[in-house]
Amino acid sequence: ERLSLELGHCNADAAQALAKALSPSLKELRLIFRGRSFAWLGAQREDAEDIGFETLAAALPPNLEKFRIALECNDAGAEAVCEAIPGGVADLDLSLMFGFRSRGCTPNTMRVPKAVAGALFRLHNLSS
Repeated sequence: ERLSLELGHCNADAAQALAKALSPSLKELRLIFRGRSFAWLGAQREDAEDIGFETLAAALPPNLEKFRIALECNDAGAEAVCEAIPGGVADLDLSLMFGFRSRGCTPNTMRVPKAVAGALFRLHNLSS
């Protein structure tokens, strides 16, 4: 099974709804989020972006072989997505654009490179 979605102006609620709709039998998944990150879309909670990304990341189908995702996120969202990439992914296209909220968000610059490196290391070791 394969699913390809391009979504504009998505919010955390939409990400949670999408997470519930993902079939566990998907082999190919392409998610392109256009526009601002979930946090910029009038979320009432400070952590709405993280909740949206964490829910979506936790719902990634376990048997994915091909995964493409493009989104604007903060470091916590990027980390959640990277850590949740299923081990069977052989074809990965990860495009992260960073946008930080001005209220109380200080980016942890080492968090994302470590998460990406961890995901790549896991995928490489599983494919060897």
